[in-house]
Amino acid sequence: AAAYSSALDYYQSALREPGPAGAPAAPSSDRARLHRKRADCLLQQGLPEEAAAELGRADAVLPGGATLDRAVLQVRSALVRFRQGRYDDSHRLALAAFAQLASSDLHREVGNAQMILGNCATRLGRPEKAAEFFQDALATFRRIDLPLGQAQAMINLAILAKNDCRWSK
Repeated sequence: AAAYSSALDYYQSALREPGPAGAPAAPSSDRARLHRKRADCLLQQGLPEEAAAELGRADAVLPGGATLDRAVLQVRSALVRFRQGRYDDSHRLALAAFAQLASSDLHREVGNAQMILGNCATRLGRPEKAAEFFQDALATFRRIDLPLGQAQAMINLAILAKNDCRWSK
């Protein structure tokens, strides 16, 4: 928890510091990224409401045409809703984000959206659909060689198999 607190302080100071005199202001995409990173830290600390507020700040500083950046924020917002137990809202946001990200090169975010969709389907009582999303996420994480994402997808698939009493899986 201390590392996340330190990171929050660091990101906040980066948002406050204007830079050297006469230097141009930080691009809005950089400021949005700092707010998103603060939201990630707050989520890790178990503070979804504060994370949602940070995501709102990130969205507010993005320029109008930043479609993919907004889709990344939607993935985080879907995670916030999931942590709040708002599974239908989470599913809706993750699906919208996935639609925007699917044809991009932001494969990690695509995989994150697929994992959220799978977790929402699990909580909403649709294990077959959850398995599809987790399989898709596993393929996405394999494509970019992300072992942690692969492990998370396989763990969720194993839990589904256990819950369905498919011991051979």
